Amino acid sequence: MKSTTLASCAIMAISPFLLAQEEAAPLVSETIETPTTARLLGPLNDGTPPPPEPPKPAFIVPTRDILESKTVLQGGREITIQKIKPIAMPPRPQAPASIDFNDPAIQQRIAERRAKYPAMKMLAVGATIYHSDNSPPRSLVRLWPQTAGEPVTVWSSANFTLLAGIPTFATASGEKTSIMMVWSAINLDRTNHLQRNYAR
Repeated sequence: MKSTTLASCAIMAISPFLLAQEEAAPLVSETIETPTTARLLGPLNDGTPPPPEPPKPAFIVPTRDILESKTVLQGGREITIQKIKPIAMPPRPQAPASIDFNDPAIQQRIAERRAKYPAMKMLAVGATIYHSDNSPPRSLVRLWPQTAGEPVTVWSSANFTLLAGIPTFATASGEKTSIMMVWSAINLDRTNHLQRNYAR
């Protein structure tokens, strides 16, 4: 609960920088119903590994279809090479017809799809998180705009390592935004210890 609250506060802190970029490059974006505050969308990544993929079906050749079989030893392994009867393959799919993007019907379909699935904003964030045993974490955060422009650098008291698993969130204006973060952590106590020992 504490981690989720901290992550939400950090996102609300960076939401104004998203709004500041709108005038420079207006984008089509999805509006969430009646937005009031910035909030996370979807479940948070808690580190649980994904379920294993189901096993692929084994390729079994009936004995009657094996024309020749040879087993060789290589690196302590037995490798069996079999020559089998030809397998009937499905016909090759025909190449799709070329699309005329100037066709009004195609343009209408594209417009309808864009209206149904509006573009999502992408927020590129880099963060260096400084840890110390005697003080709370501090994050030096850099935000890159989607278009040409200088990045914005801010200090934050939030631990930005907690934001690495957030796929999407809604800003205070209701826009759906995806976050792509690259972060690194620095332990100040360890760094100071190494510097003192190196100086001797």
